[in-house]
Amino acid sequence: MPQEDNGGVDVSSRLLLVLNAGSSSIKFSVYEVGESAAAPASLYRGEVDGLGARPRFVARDQRGARLADETLSGAAHDDGLAAILAWIEARTSNATVVAAGHRVVHGGVRYTRPVRVTPEVMRELKKVNYGGLVAIEYEHEGPVEEDVRIEVEYARKLL
Repeated sequence: MPQEDNGGVDVSSRLLLVLNAGSSSIKFSVYEVGESAAAPASLYRGEVDGLGARPRFVARDQRGARLADETLSGAAHDDGLAAILAWIEARTSNATVVAAGHRVVHGGVRYTRPVRVTPEVMRELKKVNYGGLVAIEYEHEGPVEEDVRIEVEYARKLL
């Protein structure tokens, strides 16, 4: 489990979680969303890098101070995501995750802006990524549908 420092942030409100899973890493950002705030306030950011080999978890606070830096035992994407979510939950137990977003590089011609991930969206992403429309980029991206599926499943548990 990553280190237990919370960077001195007292989090007791609403959170926005943003994820970006790649072929060998998962990056994350956590924002506090106030009732009347003009923009979300950055709380934490970090990543698990080296998935599939020797994953390392690093997290920083809003000022860039390192809060966690350690090697993880599990090398799969779901292991990395579980470590990220456990670390966030340990620091934000009084807060509620009100929304989670995931970056998908290729949404085809249909998805050119952020959308809520539904079973229909997942079916369309599978067609785009496995249907040969982005075959060159798919080699780099890896199993996008599986990355999104895992993260949507975890995000739903948080919400």
